[in-house]
Amino acid sequence: MAATAQAITFENPQSLYLNTLDLPTAAPSTTSVLVEFLAAPINPIDCLVLAGQYPVKPQTFVADLPVPGYDGVARVISTGADVAQFKPGQHVVVKRHGLGTWRTHAYLEAADLLSVEAKLDPSLAAILRMGAAPAFYLLEENSRDLRVGDWIVHSASNGVIAHFLTQLAKLRGLKVMAIVQDTPSSGGATESFESVARRLRAHGADAVIQEGDLTAGRTAPLFADKRIKLALDAVGGVVGEGMASICSSGATFVTYGFLSGTAATPMSVTPGMTWANNVTFKGFRLSRAFANTGHAEQQDLLDWLASMLLDGKLTAPRLQRVVWERNHGNVLEKIQTAVSQASDKSLRGKPKTVIVFQ
Repeated sequence: MAATAQAITFENPQSLYLNTLDLPTAAPSTTSVLVEFLAAPINPIDCLVLAGQYPVKPQTFVADLPVPGYDGVARVISTGADVAQFKPGQHVVVKRHGLGTWRTHAYLEAADLLSVEAKLDPSLAAILRMGAAPAFYLLEENSRDLRVGDWIVHSASNGVIAHFLTQLAKLRGLKVMAIVQDTPSSGGATESFESVARRLRAHGADAVIQEGDLTAGRTAPLFADKRIKLALDAVGGVVGEGMASICSSGATFVTYGFLSGTAATPMSVTPGMTWANNVTFKGFRLSRAFANTGHAEQQDLLDWLASMLLDGKLTAPRLQRVVWERNHGNVLEKIQTAVSQASDKSLRGKPKTVIVFQ
Protein backbone atom coordinates (compact mmCIF):
# COMPACT_ATOMS: atom_id res chain seq x y z
CA MET A 1 0.00 0.00 0.00
CA ALA A 2 1.23 3.46 -0.87
CA ALA A 3 2.56 5.55 2.02
CA THR A 4 0.87 8.65 0.68
CA ALA A 5 -2.51 9.51 -0.79
CA GLN A 6 -3.75 12.16 -3.20
CA ALA A 7 -6.96 14.16 -3.22
CA ILE A 8 -8.57 16.83 -5.38
CA THR A 9 -9.99 19.82 -3.53
CA PHE A 10 -11.77 22.89 -4.89
CA GLU A 11 -12.88 26.45 -4.33
CA ASN A 12 -14.83 26.74 -7.58
CA PRO A 13 -14.75 25.00 -11.00
CA GLN A 14 -11.76 27.07 -12.07
CA SER A 15 -9.82 26.42 -8.85
CA LEU A 16 -9.06 22.74 -8.41
CA TYR A 17 -6.06 21.65 -6.36
CA LEU A 18 -4.15 18.38 -6.10
CA ASN A 19 -3.07 17.53 -2.57
CA THR A 20 -0.58 14.89 -1.43
CA LEU A 21 -0.92 13.73 2.15
CA ASP A 22 0.22 10.95 4.45
CA LEU A 23 -2.11 8.03 5.01
CA PRO A 24 -3.30 7.82 8.62
CA THR A 25 -1.59 5.07 10.58
CA ALA A 26 -4.69 4.25 12.62
CA ALA A 27 -8.36 3.96 11.71
CA PRO A 28 -10.56 6.79 13.04
CA SER A 29 -13.07 4.27 14.45
CA THR A 30 -13.66 0.53 14.86
CA THR A 31 -16.51 0.76 12.33
CA SER A 32 -14.46 2.38 9.56
CA VAL A 33 -12.97 0.87 6.40
CA LEU A 34 -9.79 1.93 4.61
CA VAL A 35 -10.40 1.87 0.87
CA GLU A 36 -8.39 2.59 -2.26
CA PHE A 37 -10.51 4.13 -5.00
CA LEU A 38 -10.60 2.40 -8.37
CA ALA A 39 -12.93 4.63 -10.38
CA ALA A 40 -15.15 7.70 -9.90
CA PRO A 41 -17.46 9.26 -12.50
CA ILE A 42 -17.85 12.94 -13.23
CA ASN A 43 -21.62 13.31 -13.00
CA PRO A 44 -23.81 16.38 -13.59
CA ILE A 45 -24.31 16.53 -9.82
CA ASP A 46 -20.54 16.90 -9.39
CA CYS A 47 -20.52 19.90 -11.72
CA LEU A 48 -23.32 21.47 -9.68
CA VAL A 49 -21.37 20.86 -6.47
CA LEU A 50 -18.26 22.50 -7.92
CA ALA A 51 -20.36 25.50 -8.95
CA GLY A 52 -21.91 25.77 -5.47
CA GLN A 53 -25.38 25.01 -6.84
CA TYR A 54 -26.19 21.72 -5.11
CA PRO A 55 -27.86 21.64 -1.67
CA VAL A 56 -25.92 18.63 -0.31
CA LYS A 57 -22.44 19.96 0.45
CA PRO A 58 -19.19 17.94 0.56
CA GLN A 59 -18.46 16.41 3.95
CA THR A 60 -14.75 15.68 3.54
CA PHE A 61 -12.04 18.35 3.72
CA VAL A 62 -8.31 18.41 3.04
CA ALA A 63 -6.31 21.54 3.94
CA ASP A 64 -9.65 23.18 4.85
CA LEU A 65 -11.02 22.73 1.30
CA PRO A 66 -13.78 20.28 0.26
CA VAL A 67 -13.13 17.08 -1.68
CA PRO A 68 -15.56 16.62 -4.61
CA GLY A 69 -16.92 13.38 -6.04
CA TYR A 70 -20.30 11.94 -4.99
CA ASP A 71 -20.00 8.48 -6.54
CA GLY A 72 -17.32 5.85 -6.98
CA VAL A 73 -16.05 2.32 -6.48
CA ALA A 74 -13.14 1.29 -4.26
CA ARG A 75 -11.21 -1.75 -3.04
CA VAL A 76 -11.19 -2.54 0.67
CA ILE A 77 -7.67 -2.43 2.13
CA SER A 78 -8.41 -2.99 5.81
CA THR A 79 -11.35 -2.85 8.22
CA GLY A 80 -12.00 -1.74 11.76
CA ALA A 81 -12.38 -4.29 14.55
CA ASP A 82 -16.20 -4.14 14.50
CA VAL A 83 -16.63 -4.44 10.72
CA ALA A 84 -17.88 -7.91 9.78
CA GLN A 85 -19.58 -7.30 6.42
CA PHE A 86 -16.47 -6.35 4.44
CA LYS A 87 -13.13 -8.07 3.93
CA PRO A 88 -9.88 -6.86 2.34
CA GLY A 89 -10.01 -7.20 -1.43
CA GLN A 90 -13.77 -6.66 -1.71
CA HIS A 91 -15.07 -3.92 -3.99
CA VAL A 92 -17.49 -1.35 -2.57
CA VAL A 93 -19.40 1.72 -3.71
CA VAL A 94 -20.36 4.75 -1.62
CA LYS A 95 -24.06 4.88 -0.81
CA ARG A 96 -24.61 8.55 0.01
CA HIS A 97 -23.66 11.97 -1.30
CA GLY A 98 -20.80 14.15 -0.13
CA LEU A 99 -18.20 11.58 0.91
CA GLY A 100 -15.56 12.76 -1.58
CA THR A 101 -14.49 10.14 -4.12
CA TRP A 102 -11.97 12.19 -6.10
CA ARG A 103 -9.10 10.89 -4.01
CA THR A 104 -6.93 7.82 -4.01
CA HIS A 105 -7.62 6.60 -0.45
CA ALA A 106 -10.19 7.20 2.25
CA TYR A 107 -11.38 5.99 5.62
CA LEU A 108 -15.16 5.59 5.33
CA GLU A 109 -17.77 4.27 7.70
CA ALA A 110 -18.86 0.73 6.80
CA ALA A 111 -22.49 1.83 7.03
CA ASP A 112 -21.88 4.21 4.11
CA LEU A 113 -20.81 1.44 1.74
CA LEU A 114 -22.42 -1.23 -0.44
CA SER A 115 -20.56 -4.20 -1.84
CA VAL A 116 -20.28 -4.73 -5.60
CA GLU A 117 -19.10 -7.70 -7.63
CA ALA A 118 -15.33 -7.47 -8.08
CA LYS A 119 -15.58 -9.15 -11.50
CA LEU A 120 -17.36 -6.08 -12.88
CA ASP A 121 -15.15 -3.51 -14.60
CA PRO A 122 -14.64 -0.73 -12.01
CA SER A 123 -15.66 1.87 -14.61
CA LEU A 124 -19.07 0.19 -14.86
CA ALA A 125 -19.35 -0.43 -11.13
CA ALA A 126 -18.76 3.30 -10.61
CA ILE A 127 -21.88 4.25 -12.59
CA LEU A 128 -24.34 1.75 -11.10
CA ARG A 129 -25.57 3.91 -8.22
CA MET A 130 -26.15 7.18 -10.09
CA GLY A 131 -26.48 5.84 -13.64
CA ALA A 132 -28.32 2.52 -13.64
CA ALA A 133 -30.16 2.77 -10.29
CA PRO A 134 -32.01 6.01 -11.26
CA ALA A 135 -33.25 4.32 -14.42
CA PHE A 136 -34.61 1.44 -12.37
CA TYR A 137 -36.34 3.71 -9.85
CA LEU A 138 -37.80 5.99 -12.54
CA LEU A 139 -39.49 3.01 -14.17
CA GLU A 140 -40.37 1.22 -10.94
CA GLU A 141 -42.18 4.28 -9.59
CA ASN A 142 -43.95 5.31 -12.79
CA SER A 143 -44.62 2.35 -15.10
CA ARG A 144 -46.62 0.02 -12.89
CA ASP A 145 -49.88 0.81 -14.73
CA LEU A 146 -48.38 0.69 -18.22
CA ARG A 147 -49.32 -2.11 -20.59
CA VAL A 148 -47.07 -4.07 -22.89
CA GLY A 149 -46.77 -2.02 -26.08
CA ASP A 150 -47.20 1.35 -24.37
CA TRP A 151 -44.56 3.95 -25.21
CA ILE A 152 -42.22 5.90 -23.00
CA VAL A 153 -40.34 8.94 -24.26
CA HIS A 154 -37.11 10.18 -22.69
CA SER A 155 -34.78 13.10 -23.35
CA ALA A 156 -30.99 13.39 -23.01
CA SER A 157 -31.04 10.00 -24.68
CA ASN A 158 -27.29 9.92 -25.32
CA GLY A 159 -26.77 9.85 -21.54
CA VAL A 160 -26.10 6.98 -19.16
CA ILE A 161 -29.46 7.08 -17.35
CA ALA A 162 -31.35 7.06 -20.65
CA HIS A 163 -29.12 4.22 -21.86
CA PHE A 164 -30.31 2.05 -18.98
CA LEU A 165 -33.88 3.39 -19.18
CA THR A 166 -34.18 2.07 -22.71
CA GLN A 167 -32.96 -1.41 -21.85
CA LEU A 168 -34.97 -1.75 -18.64
CA ALA A 169 -38.11 -0.50 -20.41
CA LYS A 170 -37.66 -3.12 -23.13
CA LEU A 171 -37.50 -5.80 -20.43
CA ARG A 172 -40.97 -4.62 -19.36
CA GLY A 173 -42.33 -4.92 -22.89
CA LEU A 174 -42.51 -1.16 -23.45
CA LYS A 175 -41.70 0.83 -26.60
CA VAL A 176 -39.08 3.57 -26.35
CA MET A 177 -38.86 6.93 -28.10
CA ALA A 178 -35.48 8.61 -27.61
CA ILE A 179 -35.04 12.39 -27.91
CA VAL A 180 -31.48 13.52 -28.68
CA GLN A 181 -29.76 16.86 -28.99
CA ASP A 182 -29.57 18.21 -32.52
CA THR A 183 -26.30 17.28 -34.24
CA PRO A 184 -23.76 18.58 -34.88
CA SER A 185 -23.79 20.57 -31.64
CA SER A 186 -22.30 23.98 -31.14
CA GLY A 187 -19.60 22.26 -29.14
CA GLY A 188 -18.22 20.56 -32.21
CA ALA A 189 -19.86 17.15 -32.00
CA THR A 190 -18.93 15.10 -35.04
CA GLU A 191 -21.29 12.13 -34.72
CA SER A 192 -24.10 12.41 -37.26
CA PHE A 193 -27.74 11.97 -36.32
CA GLU A 194 -27.86 8.82 -38.42
CA SER A 195 -24.98 7.37 -36.43
CA VAL A 196 -26.59 8.34 -33.11
CA ALA A 197 -29.91 6.82 -34.19
CA ARG A 198 -28.28 3.54 -35.25
CA ARG A 199 -26.44 3.28 -31.94
CA LEU A 200 -29.53 3.96 -29.83
CA ARG A 201 -31.65 1.54 -31.85
CA ALA A 202 -28.99 -1.11 -31.34
CA HIS A 203 -29.56 -0.74 -27.58
CA GLY A 204 -33.34 -1.00 -27.92
CA ALA A 205 -34.81 2.39 -28.92
CA ASP A 206 -37.78 2.02 -31.27
CA ALA A 207 -37.70 5.63 -32.49
CA VAL A 208 -35.04 8.36 -32.29
CA ILE A 209 -35.91 12.03 -32.77
CA GLN A 210 -33.90 15.25 -32.65
CA GLU A 211 -34.95 17.96 -30.21
CA GLY A 212 -35.42 20.52 -32.99
CA ASP A 213 -37.84 18.30 -34.89
CA LEU A 214 -39.80 17.62 -31.71
CA THR A 215 -40.13 21.25 -30.63
CA ALA A 216 -41.00 22.42 -34.16
CA GLY A 217 -43.75 19.82 -34.47
CA ARG A 218 -42.22 18.28 -37.59
CA THR A 219 -42.61 14.76 -36.24
CA ALA A 220 -46.27 15.10 -35.14
CA PRO A 221 -47.54 12.38 -37.52
CA LEU A 222 -45.22 9.90 -35.83
CA PHE A 223 -47.09 10.27 -32.54
CA ALA A 224 -50.68 10.06 -33.76
CA ASP A 225 -51.27 6.34 -33.22
CA LYS A 226 -49.01 5.75 -30.22
CA ARG A 227 -49.94 5.36 -26.57
CA ILE A 228 -47.23 7.59 -25.07
CA LYS A 229 -47.95 7.03 -21.39
CA LEU A 230 -44.73 8.09 -19.70
CA ALA A 231 -42.32 10.98 -20.37
CA LEU A 232 -39.00 11.09 -18.50
CA ASP A 233 -37.30 14.45 -18.98
CA ALA A 234 -33.78 15.49 -17.97
CA VAL A 235 -33.59 18.61 -20.17
CA GLY A 236 -36.56 20.86 -19.34
CA GLY A 237 -37.44 24.10 -21.12
CA VAL A 238 -38.86 23.85 -24.64
CA VAL A 239 -37.75 20.21 -24.92
CA GLY A 240 -39.82 19.32 -21.89
CA GLU A 241 -42.75 21.25 -23.35
CA GLY A 242 -42.43 19.31 -26.59
CA MET A 243 -42.42 16.00 -24.75
CA ALA A 244 -45.45 16.96 -22.66
CA SER A 245 -47.36 17.99 -25.79
CA ILE A 246 -47.12 14.52 -27.33
CA CYS A 247 -48.21 12.60 -24.23
CA SER A 248 -51.37 10.54 -24.50
CA SER A 249 -54.38 10.97 -22.24
CA GLY A 250 -53.63 9.99 -18.66
CA ALA A 251 -49.86 9.99 -19.14
CA THR A 252 -47.29 10.85 -16.48
CA PHE A 253 -44.54 13.42 -17.05
CA VAL A 254 -41.51 13.16 -14.76
CA THR A 255 -38.76 15.76 -14.44
CA TYR A 256 -35.44 14.37 -13.21
CA GLY A 257 -32.93 16.91 -14.54
CA PHE A 258 -32.42 20.39 -16.00
CA LEU A 259 -29.73 20.13 -18.68
CA SER A 260 -31.17 23.12 -20.56
CA GLY A 261 -30.79 25.39 -17.53
CA THR A 262 -31.77 25.13 -13.87
CA ALA A 263 -34.82 24.21 -11.82
CA ALA A 264 -35.97 27.82 -12.36
CA THR A 265 -35.91 27.57 -16.19
CA PRO A 266 -39.50 28.18 -17.39
CA MET A 267 -41.50 25.37 -18.95
CA SER A 268 -45.03 26.04 -20.13
CA VAL A 269 -47.78 23.65 -19.06
CA THR A 270 -50.95 24.34 -21.03
CA PRO A 271 -54.57 23.65 -20.00
CA GLY A 272 -54.71 21.19 -22.88
CA MET A 273 -52.06 19.07 -21.17
CA THR A 274 -53.68 19.03 -17.74
CA TRP A 275 -57.40 19.43 -18.48
CA ALA A 276 -57.87 17.82 -21.87
CA ASN A 277 -55.15 15.16 -21.68
CA ASN A 278 -55.08 14.77 -17.90
CA VAL A 279 -51.27 14.56 -17.85
CA THR A 280 -49.79 14.27 -14.36
CA PHE A 281 -46.58 16.24 -13.73
CA LYS A 282 -44.18 15.19 -11.01
CA GLY A 283 -40.52 15.36 -10.04
CA PHE A 284 -37.96 12.67 -9.27
CA ARG A 285 -34.94 12.99 -6.97
CA LEU A 286 -32.54 10.09 -6.60
CA SER A 287 -31.76 11.03 -3.00
CA ARG A 288 -35.46 10.70 -2.17
CA ALA A 289 -35.66 7.33 -3.90
CA PHE A 290 -32.69 6.08 -1.90
CA ALA A 291 -34.16 7.48 1.31
CA ASN A 292 -37.32 5.44 0.70
CA THR A 293 -35.38 2.18 0.36
CA GLY A 294 -33.39 0.40 3.02
CA HIS A 295 -29.79 -0.76 2.93
CA ALA A 296 -30.71 -4.36 2.07
CA GLU A 297 -32.93 -3.30 -0.84
CA GLN A 298 -30.23 -1.01 -2.23
CA GLN A 299 -27.72 -3.86 -1.95
CA ASP A 300 -30.09 -6.25 -3.76
CA LEU A 301 -30.59 -3.72 -6.56
CA LEU A 302 -26.84 -3.20 -6.96
CA ASP A 303 -26.27 -6.97 -7.05
CA TRP A 304 -28.98 -7.42 -9.67
CA LEU A 305 -27.72 -4.62 -11.91
CA ALA A 306 -24.15 -5.94 -11.72
CA SER A 307 -25.31 -9.46 -12.58
CA MET A 308 -27.32 -8.16 -15.54
CA LEU A 309 -24.21 -6.44 -16.91
CA LEU A 310 -22.00 -9.46 -16.30
CA ASP A 311 -24.54 -11.77 -17.98
CA GLY A 312 -24.88 -9.48 -21.00
CA LYS A 313 -28.57 -8.79 -20.32
CA LEU A 314 -27.69 -5.12 -19.99
CA THR A 315 -25.10 -3.52 -22.25
CA ALA A 316 -22.54 -0.98 -21.12
CA PRO A 317 -22.88 2.69 -22.11
CA ARG A 318 -20.15 4.67 -23.82
CA LEU A 319 -17.48 5.77 -21.35
CA GLN A 320 -14.53 8.12 -21.62
CA ARG A 321 -11.85 7.12 -19.13
CA VAL A 322 -9.46 9.68 -17.63
CA VAL A 323 -6.50 7.96 -15.97
CA TRP A 324 -5.30 9.30 -12.61
CA GLU A 325 -1.65 8.23 -12.36
CA ARG A 326 -0.37 8.95 -8.89
CA ASN A 327 3.23 9.27 -10.01
CA HIS A 328 2.49 11.52 -12.96
CA GLY A 329 2.51 15.29 -12.83
CA ASN A 330 -0.45 16.03 -15.12
CA VAL A 331 -3.26 14.61 -12.95
CA LEU A 332 -4.67 18.02 -12.05
CA GLU A 333 -4.62 19.24 -15.65
CA LYS A 334 -6.45 16.13 -16.84
CA ILE A 335 -9.14 16.44 -14.17
CA GLN A 336 -9.60 20.16 -14.87
CA THR A 337 -10.08 19.46 -18.58
CA ALA A 338 -12.52 16.65 -17.88
CA VAL A 339 -14.57 18.83 -15.52
CA SER A 340 -14.67 21.66 -18.06
CA GLN A 341 -15.98 19.32 -20.74
CA ALA A 342 -18.52 17.72 -18.40
CA SER A 343 -19.82 21.18 -17.42
CA ASP A 344 -20.32 22.22 -21.07
CA LYS A 345 -24.03 21.63 -21.70
CA SER A 346 -23.57 21.93 -25.46
CA LEU A 347 -21.58 18.66 -25.27
CA ARG A 348 -24.17 16.64 -23.37
CA GLY A 349 -24.21 13.91 -26.02
CA LYS A 350 -20.61 12.90 -25.37
CA PRO A 351 -19.65 9.72 -23.46
CA LYS A 352 -19.73 9.68 -19.66
CA THR A 353 -16.35 10.57 -18.16
CA VAL A 354 -14.99 8.23 -15.50
CA ILE A 355 -11.79 8.84 -13.52
CA VAL A 356 -9.78 5.60 -13.33
CA PHE A 357 -7.14 5.40 -10.60
CA GLN A 358 -3.82 3.70 -11.30
